Amino acid sequence: MRVFNSIIAILFIVNLSNTFAADAEKNISASKTTVVHVQKRIVVETKEHAIDPNAVVLIVNGKKLTEGQLAKILAPRLKQINGKPAEDMIPKYKQQMRSQAIEQFIIETMLEEKERAQNITVSEEEVDLQINKQITQQKISEEKFKSVLKDHGIDYSQYREDMKKRLMFEKLIEVEFISKIKQPTNKEIKTYYSENMQQFTKDSVVISYENAKDEIIPLLINKQKEQIVADYINKLKKKAKVKFSNEADRFGIIISK
Repeated sequence: MRVFNSIIAILFIVNLSNTFAADAEKNISASKTTVVHVQKRIVVETKEHAIDPNAVVLIVNGKKLTEGQLAKILAPRLKQINGKPAEDMIPKYKQQMRSQAIEQFIIETMLEEKERAQNITVSEEEVDLQINKQITQQKISEEKFKSVLKDHGIDYSQYREDMKKRLMFEKLIEVEFISKIKQPTNKEIKTYYSENMQQFTKDSVVISYENAKDEIIPLLINKQKEQIVADYINKLKKKAKVKFSNEADRFGIIISK
């Protein structure tokens, strides 16, 4: 089981789930898609000298990310890969994780600015409600929930903070885009139905269009939301003013120079 590490780690995020299991799966894909170029350099360098935890990795709109902060972000993710991939692939996974963690920091920094501008807040009660919902859905105790997090190197307080980021993001999306979401037209619904007949066939029996219509509408709305969010995130990244201490850390991250 993998635990959702950050709403944006996942890049995304466009398909946020309400279940602990689904969150878990997304976190791993985020982890596996992450630390790229520079971790290989770091692995080599650590044999020669220790990395300064206060060394600045990058600055985003004036906000710094240090090697120490990055190491803290990466610790639970690195724990996930130990012993799983072939040994010669571990440097590549570590490189990918570093790259994604850096990109995550850029996106979260930009989102925080947007959320402050919109006066968006999330209370501790709202965080409790969402976490309790996950615990209930998984049919486990709170103690077991925390134990699972600990087993995967996730501090419960950090998990709460990540959940708060997720809820803040969801509120931001509502504020920014609720007016842009359009109801699918009959033509769009019929097109989806005709192009995805396999979804509406069970035991060789085809579900009629009228009976499938109510199921198709939320699918099309969610698809629309996902595209809107993906475009929004890409625009934020390109607007970010980012200064890297080492240009190798820019690997695979599409932002303006």
